Amino acid sequence: MRETCVTNACRRCVATVLVNYEARRAGQLPKPLRALLTGEAGTGKSEVINTILSYIRAREANDGQDFDDAVKVMS
Repeated sequence: MRETCVTNACRRCVATVLVNYEARRAGQLPKPLRALLTGEAGTGKSEVINTILSYIRAREANDGQDFDDAVKVMS
């Protein structure tokens, strides 16, 4: 997880999404994850999204897969 995601709420949100992502990669079918990310300006919403996207991009690149295909699988 990137160091810029510093609040506990940010870490929990990222962890929840990435656990779901890894379960799907492992062939498990967890319940669909639905989330609403809200907050005032400067509360870290963009950091949550950027942290998740960075992780998925790196993970897919390491496995030689295309990021766009990974996102399709997640949706």
